[in-house]
Amino acid sequence: MPPVQAEELARLCARLEGERAKYVDLFDNAPDAYVVTTAHGILSEANIAAGRLFGVTARALVGKALIGFVARQDTRQFRALVRELVGSAERGDVRTLTIRMRPRGEPVFVASLRVVAARGLRGQPTAFRWTIR
Repeated sequence: MPPVQAEELARLCARLEGERAKYVDLFDNAPDAYVVTTAHGILSEANIAAGRLFGVTARALVGKALIGFVARQDTRQFRALVRELVGSAERGDVRTLTIRMRPRGEPVFVASLRVVAARGLRGQPTAFRWTIR
């Protein structure tokens, strides 16, 4: 690789890393609880506010099923929302739901959930991005 191309590639990599770091900082320090789940409902990302909301660290949430934090009496409603999103082919389709959630070792609380599906090339959901208040 010629030196000019290598320098340009190094600048581009540094710029991309700076953008990624800015995203991580915004995500982690947002005042609302933000989580990302796989299409199967497993938490793949969680911010600090989500950890506080559920009584654990954000890192401890990763790998857990989001439905595990939904109060038993509202799991049917939660599953229906996820099925609806999976069945919808619209990109950027935002849904909201008010349900009871149960954090670890804390009392049940009423939460407002806002969710949007991230979709792959064929329109199938690859992840869900959740805001929890």
